[in-house]
Amino acid sequence: MRNSGQVTALALAIGGALVTGTLAAWAPPAQSIAGVRGYLSRVAALSDAELVTLERGRPVTKAVPTRNNAEIYLLGVIRIDASPADYLARVTDPARLGSMPGYRDVGRITESTTADDLPGFRLEPRDIQDLRDCRPGDCALQLPAASMPAASTAARNPASTAAPVLDSQFRTIALDLVRDYRLRGNAALPVYHDAAHEAQVVERFRPLVARLDTLALLPPAFVPLLIDFNGGNIPPEIRSLFYWEKIVFGLKPTLRVLHAMAYAPEPASGLSCAVGIKQLYASHYLRAAIDFSACVPAPDREGTHGFYLVSVAGSQQEGVTGFTGSIVRRIAVSRARGGLEGALTRIKDSLEKR
Repeated sequence: MRNSGQVTALALAIGGALVTGTLAAWAPPAQSIAGVRGYLSRVAALSDAELVTLERGRPVTKAVPTRNNAEIYLLGVIRIDASPADYLARVTDPARLGSMPGYRDVGRITESTTADDLPGFRLEPRDIQDLRDCRPGDCALQLPAASMPAASTAARNPASTAAPVLDSQFRTIALDLVRDYRLRGNAALPVYHDAAHEAQVVERFRPLVARLDTLALLPPAFVPLLIDFNGGNIPPEIRSLFYWEKIVFGLKPTLRVLHAMAYAPEPASGLSCAVGIKQLYASHYLRAAIDFSACVPAPDREGTHGFYLVSVAGSQQEGVTGFTGSIVRRIAVSRARGGLEGALTRIKDSLEKR
């Protein structure tokens, strides 16, 4: 994949943080700042000064240590004086993302959605030009090998005819992926052939879940849904939805297809809400990405109820290894943290304004 990874970590700040990610390896309920302090000390080693920043209503973000440079994890926390139910309503309404920075378009994918229902799911002129030379092992977009011949052939037509044909092809790819994923779960995730070595998304995804299992507060009900989702094993209390987005977090606008799950656990769990967002497809940059967020009850302040929104976003990507890649990675992570802070602040302002 050409030009991969040079700014891909920005996806963690936009693609992950705007819908903000959750937590695994369930710990005792964190009912107060003391409980949150214990969790953050274990996962992110927050200082006393950072905890003071958190209590003053400002976000705190950290880059979490990883097993290798191809993985990137960000953790962010902010106190929000609002109802967790309002946050759940926000997360389960993709249309609200359309007004967020970086978003070009967004929409739901349901069982009745057709290609005609996705007018905003379209390629950029530069993508169409790049697809002219697309072939297995060398393609500017992330695609399975079986999709490349038709895409390359269509891209060689005049622009006026190439664009609608290619947009239709990519919409079909997205809808077929969601339909297949509902039936077969992770086995339906694509195998990219855009670089010298094929990339099986399911194999990139499993390590992400394993690492998140040591970072997060993910309730047990989420574990089988992330590992073995098949469309028929979702408990009635968990809301599941699929959506697509066109977003700018790097050099190129990127089309993504995502699966979101959200619910309000029993009070005894110590959480007010839990949300998991899993990337099924991205046209650029991210090989695999998964985000989690949890609402942890916060102690009342001046008679106001609130919660800590704890976010963990993880991705596996190309182009950030080796000497040059490590430099790019540091720059990208720094920018991503800034983006995450902005996203958490916008979520807080939006919910508290209500």
